[in-house]
Amino acid sequence: MRTHIRLRRPEWTLCTILVTVLLSGCGAEEPLCADSSRDNGKRQSAALTDSRVALLADQLTSGAAPERCRAALELSRMGTSAEPAIPALERAMGDSEPEVSMVAGFAVGRLARARVPLALSALVRGLEVDKSRLASIGGISAAGDVARVADSALIRFLDDSFKCDDNVRILVVRALAAIGGDKAIAALCDLFSSGKVELRREAIWGLSGARVCAGIPSEALEVALNDADVDVRAGAAYLNWGVTGVPRPAVDLLIEALREGGMQHRVLAALTEMGPYAAKASVDTVVLLRAPDWGVRAAAATALGRYGCSDAGVVGALTKALHDSADGVGVQFAAIQALGELGPSAASAVPELLRIEERRFRPLIAESLRRMGKSAVPHLQTRLREEGLSNDEISWLERQIGLLR
Repeated sequence: MRTHIRLRRPEWTLCTILVTVLLSGCGAEEPLCADSSRDNGKRQSAALTDSRVALLADQLTSGAAPERCRAALELSRMGTSAEPAIPALERAMGDSEPEVSMVAGFAVGRLARARVPLALSALVRGLEVDKSRLASIGGISAAGDVARVADSALIRFLDDSFKCDDNVRILVVRALAAIGGDKAIAALCDLFSSGKVELRREAIWGLSGARVCAGIPSEALEVALNDADVDVRAGAAYLNWGVTGVPRPAVDLLIEALREGGMQHRVLAALTEMGPYAAKASVDTVVLLRAPDWGVRAAAATALGRYGCSDAGVVGALTKALHDSADGVGVQFAAIQALGELGPSAASAVPELLRIEERRFRPLIAESLRRMGKSAVPHLQTRLREEGLSNDEISWLERQIGLLR
């Protein structure tokens, strides 16, 4: 005989909604559903017409700066349909508003990556024009390896005889790392001996971020490993890990860079990639959950989830980060996901997870609870009792979410 349980209160609180709807998977909202987004994107692309492209091209010159940016971004998503707008985008790369110029460059780069005719040549031409140079370099970065034909044009900006701002050179280094290829790698390795620490940092971390391990001369890597700057040494050690497969020297130097360096975002990304190998960095990473920069705090939370180190200090710090909403929701998202990655050992965070009221977090909270499994049950029961549910009701809810299977 089947038993039916009717929950007594007509207005369910967040906790009850979570366990009965979201965690059971019945009628749950899926605001982040990738399949739905892809379907919508296909329908929108199919509906685009030549008249729409013409209108957007016109807005690149006639609208206010925010409208010009929006027009460029929309064109960047249109693929080959946007080909007639390439001349207008090329002109916009020289816009007097820096934001418009950079967005236009990004748009052309994205279209070049989509193999849209004329886009790549527009980027190469832009390198020769002072007012569109930065936008062209950024666009080449966005285009990635399809823009390797521009490697020689970029490399000449690194020569000290070429008069340009160091900020231009830094962007060039990033673009070379993005496009890759033998010429680009050789040029970046040459910078390991540069007298400018900013260029040395960008070169080593550009190669590290691109996960380039082959083609780097051992003598060049040795130079970087012995650099006076801790960020350069850490980047070289991380790169060397990809070559040797030996994690310890890299982890030790990355921890040193976390404490003393100025590239915490990149160092945390490297430690995150190393995962459990970097577990000894947990203590220093927990400290960064209190960093002034919310991006560093979010990156620290993500890294803690990947380390897999679930002692009380880590779980407690991530639990506190669940309510870090000072600069948006990035830290909260990262903390919820990290607790889920830690699995059953993070079950003590369940009560605080269920106190988060924003609807946008619900699918992620649901997934984290699933990953915690049976270990979450006692904490879930306590939280449900706080809401006044009986033992029978709690048992029924537990069966719905599958935690006891």
